[in-house]
Amino acid sequence: DPEKDNLSCHLFFLFRKNGLILNQIYAVPLVTEEVIHGVFLTCTLDNNVLSWEERKLIDTVCEEIAAGISKIKAEQVLKELAARDSLTDLLNRRRLSEKIREQEERKKRYNEPYSFLYIDIDDFKKCNDTFGHREGDKVLKKIGEILKNSLRNTDSAYRLGGEEFGIVLPHLTKEKAKKVAERIKKEIQKKLYPSHKITVSIGVADSRDGEDVLKKADEAMYEAKRKGKNKICLAISSPDETPNS
Repeated sequence: DPEKDNLSCHLFFLFRKNGLILNQIYAVPLVTEEVIHGVFLTCTLDNNVLSWEERKLIDTVCEEIAAGISKIKAEQVLKELAARDSLTDLLNRRRLSEKIREQEERKKRYNEPYSFLYIDIDDFKKCNDTFGHREGDKVLKKIGEILKNSLRNTDSAYRLGGEEFGIVLPHLTKEKAKKVAERIKKEIQKKLYPSHKITVSIGVADSRDGEDVLKKADEAMYEAKRKGKNKICLAISSPDETPNS
């Protein structure tokens, strides 16, 4: 009923406000397989009324629009699935490459810093050998949950492969990003097999360290391994600088 429908009342008001008389509203739901994507509205002015042929044409057009929307949504779902790791539900390395390109563009355009955390589970092979691969998968999934729960809305977490993970932290320098790394390291130690000491080594780099932020963070992570594991190291920005932990 146009007189009771809020949208219809609003349309009548807008048209009247602009000196136009709205005579008819023809609303067609955009539906595919019982999923409503939206509503297509056709309005007539003054004494004009849509003919049967015109309504039939609109119905046909709406079917095509609904099918197109459904296809786009399905493609978006497939794209999202292809961008995620099936075990941890974190984004994958391919999506990380896209994100780094986006951040580099923002750095050049707006001079915005960003940081990257390179995270590696210490002695993960020993974990698999001791508890079995099924338990190893549980560890990976739990770390994925911890990473997602430790981040802001603007941050993003990735599984890089095996026992390696990465986090992109927009707007943060590596000094501030180190605090995020410390919080993550503590959460992993607290929530994962405390008696068997599951730990991680983390390398931290930011956009001031050069173009290849991932490489710098990876090098810092291996420095953390060399220093005894279960540590956090900051990337070096110049040959004279030594990694911080």
